[in-house]
Amino acid sequence: FKMGDPYLAHIEQLLFQLLKSPASNEHKEAEKQLNQFQNQNQLEFLFTLLRVLEGQNKEDVRLMSVILFKNSLEKTKDNSDSSHWSTRTSSFASQEDLNRIHSFLIHLLQVPFPQQAILNGLTSGFSKIAKQDFPVRWPTLFQSIISILSSDRGMIVKYQIYTAIYELATALKSRKNAAARSAVAKISFELMSITIKEMQSSLIALKSPGAPPDQLRIFFICQKVIQKLVIAHLLIDLDIENSQSQILLSQWISFMILTIADFINLFNQTGAIEFVRSQVEGICDSFFSFVSSYQQKAPEEFVFYLKTFLEFFYSVLEREGSSIPNNPNGKFKVPRGSVISVVSFYHNIMQTSSYRPKSSGPNRIQPRGCIIISDFFTPQISKSLMEMIVSKFMIINEEELEKWEEDPEAFGNAELKMDWLSNVKYASEVTFESLMRKYQSTLIPAIQEMIRHSMQEGSSNLVVKEACYWCLSLCYYELKETMDIAPIIMNHLLQDVYNPDPKFKIIRRRVCQVIEGWSGSIIEMDPKSKSLIFEALLSMLYPQFTVSSGTTIHNDYLIRLRAAIALKQIVDEFDFKLESFFTYLDRMIVGIVELVKSSTEAFTSDQLLTVVSNLALVFGDKIRPFVDTIVNATVALWNSYNKENASIVKTSILRCWKKVIQVTKGDTIRYYQFYFPAILFATDIQAHKEESLFLMKDALVLWLEFLKQAPMPSSPSDETFRKLMELYPRISALFDTPQFEHTFTGFSILSEYFFRFKRFFLNEHGGSLIRSILNMLKSPQNLNSLPVSRAEYVTSLKIVDGLTVFLDVSELNILDEIYLLLLHSVVSASKESDDDWENESFFTTSLSRLAMKSQSHFLSLFGRLVGISGEEAFNRYVHFWINFVCPQINDNDLMRINSTAMVSLLHLDPVSNHFVGIATFLSRSRSNNVFEKNVEDNQFVTKSEEEIFQHDISLNQPLPYFELKLNELANRVGADRLQSAISSLPQDVAEEEALNRYVRFWINFVCPQINDNDLMRINSTAMVSLLHLDPVSNHFVGIATFLSRSRSNNVFEKNVEDNQFVTKSEEEIFQHDISLNQPLPYFELKLNELANRVGADRLQSAISSLPQDVAEEEALNRYVRFWINFVC
Repeated sequence: FKMGDPYLAHIEQLLFQLLKSPASNEHKEAEKQLNQFQNQNQLEFLFTLLRVLEGQNKEDVRLMSVILFKNSLEKTKDNSDSSHWSTRTSSFASQEDLNRIHSFLIHLLQVPFPQQAILNGLTSGFSKIAKQDFPVRWPTLFQSIISILSSDRGMIVKYQIYTAIYELATALKSRKNAAARSAVAKISFELMSITIKEMQSSLIALKSPGAPPDQLRIFFICQKVIQKLVIAHLLIDLDIENSQSQILLSQWISFMILTIADFINLFNQTGAIEFVRSQVEGICDSFFSFVSSYQQKAPEEFVFYLKTFLEFFYSVLEREGSSIPNNPNGKFKVPRGSVISVVSFYHNIMQTSSYRPKSSGPNRIQPRGCIIISDFFTPQISKSLMEMIVSKFMIINEEELEKWEEDPEAFGNAELKMDWLSNVKYASEVTFESLMRKYQSTLIPAIQEMIRHSMQEGSSNLVVKEACYWCLSLCYYELKETMDIAPIIMNHLLQDVYNPDPKFKIIRRRVCQVIEGWSGSIIEMDPKSKSLIFEALLSMLYPQFTVSSGTTIHNDYLIRLRAAIALKQIVDEFDFKLESFFTYLDRMIVGIVELVKSSTEAFTSDQLLTVVSNLALVFGDKIRPFVDTIVNATVALWNSYNKENASIVKTSILRCWKKVIQVTKGDTIRYYQFYFPAILFATDIQAHKEESLFLMKDALVLWLEFLKQAPMPSSPSDETFRKLMELYPRISALFDTPQFEHTFTGFSILSEYFFRFKRFFLNEHGGSLIRSILNMLKSPQNLNSLPVSRAEYVTSLKIVDGLTVFLDVSELNILDEIYLLLLHSVVSASKESDDDWENESFFTTSLSRLAMKSQSHFLSLFGRLVGISGEEAFNRYVHFWINFVCPQINDNDLMRINSTAMVSLLHLDPVSNHFVGIATFLSRSRSNNVFEKNVEDNQFVTKSEEEIFQHDISLNQPLPYFELKLNELANRVGADRLQSAISSLPQDVAEEEALNRYVRFWINFVCPQINDNDLMRINSTAMVSLLHLDPVSNHFVGIATFLSRSRSNNVFEKNVEDNQFVTKSEEEIFQHDISLNQPLPYFELKLNELANRVGADRLQSAISSLPQDVAEEEALNRYVRFWINFVC
């Protein structure tokens, strides 16, 4: 380096200037000069910043230097390598230069920096450089670190060194840093041993009289280092029981469990210093969170400690809320973050697939985790755990009641979001549900008894009743077969709704949730009961209602919100009967709209607008009388909502309007005055860049929807048409904007404009329409540099096809640029270089329409291609079209259009010379009956598109036309040659041949690729059920292979409950799956039948040649070979 004091002094001066206001000239000039210095010599610049950090007395200048140092190592926005510590930077620097920075960093880590922000910047920068250079360019890194840790240094220095290690371990968590991770793994055992000794020393020091609380900081950072080494898999052999590392980790866990227990006691001591309480809380929360994360990320490793933590966490939950000795009024508290991790832990282990029991069978060994969990969750423990979760964490408390009273809507919002990773109540909810699913036989009687007891208590213990009702709302699938919900709702819940006692507010919320959760049973009740339930929900939907005694009951926002969601759930039920709800529809819509109007939270408005959208979807025309109410309320909300997350609300409004338009159809014009300004706002990329990012897609979908519903204009001056034309320039402008991503929806809008308004539209914007299509076709990528999708090709070329059919022959020249682009793509394609047959088939289809419309115009285009003669271009086109594109076409429409164009060109020698290919394609088209299709048969053609495509020439050619053309071809090429070619073609596939083809492909190609247990079981069962058929039994080797593999995977012993991808409701159906109910002897019987059919000797020979269960040694050999040679 060429460093000197003048350079250092100049950098210090610039850092002083950088502290001034960002708007000042001094700040801007300093920023400019510092960037220049960095670009001139980055290593010298970084080293100088570190020297400022060491030598400068002013804390703010030191802080600025370390921030600049850290930021200079980070990638720039364009990810260029010029301004960060990159591979290029370190590899072009000399080792001597790098050593100086490395040594200086180690030196600075030993300089006490009391200010945490400075330490954070230094250790962050250190980790970025170490991650890049260690071990190749910085081999002595950990030798230096361990040397410092082994010496007697002050607490601040030790804290800084461990912080640096923690930052580096965090940086190395990605497996991309293979060399650095491997090097750390080699010294990780030594590093962990030193760190554990430091923790033990800190703990001993903490117990000494007058110990400085700062020892807790050392303990905490050491704890975080060990946790990070484990979670980042930087410790090796943790999955091997009794390995050196596994024993060390076990010892540390035992040490931490004892220590955490003492720390929780310290947390509950009265008069504890706030710093100590804060550090203890952090230590506990961090450890419990680590345990939960470790279990989820490495369940097989964690199984060694599973029993320990099941028992320890149970004891933690037992202590929560218990009395504190010598403090009769005090209640024992576990830090909230720790409780969340503990409660979530039980949910996570019940969801861990590797801990689930395997189906019983001979000599079946259950997973170790399954055995541990089974031994722990005795009926007594599972019941006790469920009761603790309900009574300690699902009971509403004073703090929650205060939050509810303060802001009911915000409180309800948090409940709907149900962030169970940061809220103990919602963590308890998911764990309660997991317990109920896992241990139904034990817990169903217990929860039923809790619910019955709470209802008998009346109003004496409302908080318990509230929790029990909550539990009831969560147990529909577990209790529906054993509990009749009707008398509970009618005799208890509805009475609670109408109880005038203000305290029953908390009960009414849970009543709504019970109705929501049990909606599947409620819609099956008798009409009178349903009517009473609907009336109760509607009473709670409004701000107040009066009971029979004349008392007025007030509902706050949360109660009303919950009532709306319950009503939505009932309406959403599959078996919901519309007629049973018509009399309540007006009150429901008005009540929900009033809720939307008074909403102050984006998430709430979003939920409510979804309710309105669902009502429009379910009730259709029945909500027409309420459309004005809905539109006026949502428009007012759109215009007035300028708070945070406004885009969420406006997105929901746009989606709601779409559903409303589907109801109002032609009457939508009444609301254009509201919709159009919203669409222009949402699609204005220049003026509202951030908002349009969120709103664009839904605004375009809304635009497309009201185009579909727009009435056909009778003249260009039609009022509706004129309004829609005023809006059109925006979509045209969007296609010229590089940031425009939603090109498919954009082309759908263009398509609707053309097909719906035809000549009226073309007269005004035909040129703009063609330009938008042309720009997309000119490049293989769209304006956003993304590959053009199939949907975009289909939609844009459908417009081209429509124009070809619609325009007069004399007008077709306006499409010539598009035709020439398509033609050039096909002519320049080759079998070797172009695999995108699908796109080429779209191109030839569009050109085929042109050939049918005007053959002379089609043929004239070949002479206009640049760099190739017209004759050569035509020959290439025909060759590629008939021999490569057409054989790939399977769509009936495309087959019909290309076939018709093909026969219309048979009089040309370059076409008729390919008579074999033509006969093949026509034979396939005829067998698909494509010449008998009508435009109405195409489900992808809309009503407005149908009006144009019904004039498609290929739809109006009778079958004799094709016979006539083939006769002409026979005369041209010779009847014998043509007949010989045709007779060699495959005819319609007979039923037997179809079965043969299916079985051959299924058994020989599909089944060998199947690895999923469910798919293996189902295919195996179907296979043996068809063994009586010769086309199946002929493949006995493939069958035996597949059955052998299926048996070795134990797929015939699986239950539907073993499938983690099957939900509870899906399970009710799939448990009747025939493949799940076949005993093993069934398969033996079928194989015996197969042996009788094909001969026992042949079958035995085939089976004996198959691989048996892989022996342990061979399994290891295969694993190692694949691991080292392919994975690494």
